[in-house]
Amino acid sequence: MNLLKKTISVLSVCLFTACGGNTGETSDIQYPSEEERWSADINYMVERMISVHPDIYHTVSEVDFETAKQQLLDDIGGLDAHQRLVRILEVFALPASQRDGHMALSYYAGTDSLILPLKFHQFDDGIYLIDATTENEEFIGSKLLAIEGLSLVDVNELLDPLLPRDNAQSLESARSIAYLNPSILNGLGITNSPTETTFVVERRNGQISDMRVLATSPTNFPLSEVPSNKLPKNALVNYLKPGNDLWVEFYPQWNTIHVKLNAITDSSGNIALDDIAREVQELLIESPSAKIVIDLRQNSGGNNQLVEQLIEFVKSPVINIQGRLHVFTDRQTFSAAGNLVAELDYKTNAMFWGVPPGGSGSQFGDVNEFTMPNSGMIFYVPTKFWQFGDPSRQTLSQPMDHWVDQTIEGYLSNLDTLMDYFVAEMN
Repeated sequence: MNLLKKTISVLSVCLFTACGGNTGETSDIQYPSEEERWSADINYMVERMISVHPDIYHTVSEVDFETAKQQLLDDIGGLDAHQRLVRILEVFALPASQRDGHMALSYYAGTDSLILPLKFHQFDDGIYLIDATTENEEFIGSKLLAIEGLSLVDVNELLDPLLPRDNAQSLESARSIAYLNPSILNGLGITNSPTETTFVVERRNGQISDMRVLATSPTNFPLSEVPSNKLPKNALVNYLKPGNDLWVEFYPQWNTIHVKLNAITDSSGNIALDDIAREVQELLIESPSAKIVIDLRQNSGGNNQLVEQLIEFVKSPVINIQGRLHVFTDRQTFSAAGNLVAELDYKTNAMFWGVPPGGSGSQFGDVNEFTMPNSGMIFYVPTKFWQFGDPSRQTLSQPMDHWVDQTIEGYLSNLDTLMDYFVAEMN
């Protein structure tokens, strides 16, 4: 299986976090029928979920989980490939409706392995198309209203039970990837064909149009980036600029130090966390009244072991001052980055701006990768529960002091909606 098939999953888990070792097995048993092979794979999946996950029944009862699995096994012989994928995803996601955004199952193994060559993203007032192939590039910037005539509200009602998530924000991110899978849309009965889909969109001029999209092979995905819920890199927008994952910039006109962490890592390129800390301290000597923004937008995580090191730096008496310390987050702030947010909320005087992180402050992580022995379908199961932030609260979503979402107008104009709002509020 190629890398793209492995990484495009319910939450693109390998793009969010380092995946554990592959513990797939090759079946020595030769099953005479396809039904028996899939039944063996489903049993293998459920057995691994139960044995590996620290608390597989934290949101579903053992009886309900077993009943759902058995119903799938009873029905498996009467399902086509697309219905089968949907039903497997449904069982897999059943225990993963809270704090389980690291749970993921490959969309593509066992199906015709097709993908719709588009990129959607959740903005302040809905889902918008932000990239497409030449055939549909005229629709870029359009708002998604429906799929095959079914309203997006109704589509999401069918789709959401298939999507593991930490919280409401990670669910919104997961949808934007799931819309690209024609097999899921067909298996849910939303479309009549697993090879093409018609999206109903509202163009920038208000015109309602049908956008017909033909599926393509994920091995030859025609867009510039592997599908994910992150925004594309953009040299014209500071927080999206390509390059190092760690950087600091001082804006003298706003008296603001911008600390950008695109990953929870101890180094990126030739820049280390210690370099970041040193630069911030030097800037504070030159500008002792400067505000500090720790920008965790588009940060999908990294090394949880570094969270405490970052907290100790931020707790410095010259940084942890009411009104000085500010944290930016969005839906893509996930995993170790979400844990860092919870610790910042609990242990510092930071104010929080943006959209609550897609990662809960306490969640299941450190996944192991498994491969079903017959179909080759890949899935990921957490092995550890991480507790960060206030242990007495354990909220799913970080409360925000200023809820500010990126707008499609700002995105298309290469503007940073949140930074512009912050500057206006603080100056």
